Amino acid sequence: MASDATSMPNLAEAPRRQLPEPGELLLREGLAAEALPFLLEAERRHPGDWKPLCNLGTAYRVLGRFSDALAADERGFALAPDAAELWGNYANLLDDMGRFDEALLAHRRAHVLAPSSQQIGFNLSTSLLRKGHWQDGWPLWEFGRFCQSWYPMAPIRVWERDDLKGQRILVLKEGGYGDTFHYLRYLKRLCDLGGEVDFEVWDRQAEVLTNHPWGFTVRPASKGVPLYDYNYMTSLLSVMAVLKDEPDGVRCEEPYLWAKSPQMVSRRPGTKLAVGLCWAAEENKTARPFRSVPLEALIPLADLPITWVCLQHPVSVYPELRIAHTAISNWADTMNVIAGLDLVISVDTAVAHLAAAMGKPTWIMLPVNSDWRWLLGRDDSVWYEQVELFRQTLQEGWSGLIERVSKALEKVA
Repeated sequence: MASDATSMPNLAEAPRRQLPEPGELLLREGLAAEALPFLLEAERRHPGDWKPLCNLGTAYRVLGRFSDALAADERGFALAPDAAELWGNYANLLDDMGRFDEALLAHRRAHVLAPSSQQIGFNLSTSLLRKGHWQDGWPLWEFGRFCQSWYPMAPIRVWERDDLKGQRILVLKEGGYGDTFHYLRYLKRLCDLGGEVDFEVWDRQAEVLTNHPWGFTVRPASKGVPLYDYNYMTSLLSVMAVLKDEPDGVRCEEPYLWAKSPQMVSRRPGTKLAVGLCWAAEENKTARPFRSVPLEALIPLADLPITWVCLQHPVSVYPELRIAHTAISNWADTMNVIAGLDLVISVDTAVAHLAAAMGKPTWIMLPVNSDWRWLLGRDDSVWYEQVELFRQTLQEGWSGLIERVSKALEKVA
């Protein structure tokens, strides 16, 4: 599960006996710009209250006004130095700024002040995991995720590393499509422990997941599962935390998903490479989209002697990129197209995980506050053999990152 770098988990709420402030309500809906004047007015009307400052700092962070967010948090700390929500928001801001050492200290402080907060616990877990502190991070990951995920109540025992020999275990879908492609490897671990594993998946992914080398059974969610048939249940993103595995132990050096009908790509005259491009992640519910590359930043790539193939869905026309379009309507189509490419370049989204799971050379473009699973300070992946990481810096933005990608392509094109 990707940690949402623009989430607003520590929104300081008005007391329940009072009506929420208008700015607070707008901020809850992700309307930071609209909330800003109301939040500034709330600060003016309540000069001794830290809560409007907490919300104001969140709004500034979502708008990318980091210096203003820091100033608002500092004014809040002057009034309430031990407010857990303030420390949580301050930690999120430091993450967005790439100040990860300071952010970890702030996340720890927030957790000390509010140890029962699942959201704060989850944020601390991802901060720890990002720095490779696996054994410290897994318990908080498992504790905190219950505020992120929906767990159905079922009369099945939750698996807690019990002996699986001769036992049936149901693994529930969780996270996004990319999480499914990525964490599929952990189902092999359950099979290796002797379990008879069934994996409930979204119908859209069922077809492409059945072609795997391991011993679990894929069950489309729409068909339902007879719960009484299982000894245990767990969720996909719980398995690694319960096992307390470190990524090096589950690194996949060989492909584990394959296209059934690979589609060969016709290269433009004068080009020898066909490269798939995915520049936008699904961030509809994100307050401040941060994983997607603006289209205008990609235009310099069009001058390279490369046949570009669109891996976005739905496909639109982008003549400025000189990009070839293919008939992609589902994940099977996407796999077939990827199979015929020389390279995939993608933002951190499901396409990147699918290409990597297929063993295709994959370059992933990461924002400053990238997901914890990519760790820090490295250009390779602990999960996939064929992945190279390109990390954004706060100073260069996406344009600078694309320039580095362009230079790397010139060496291979």
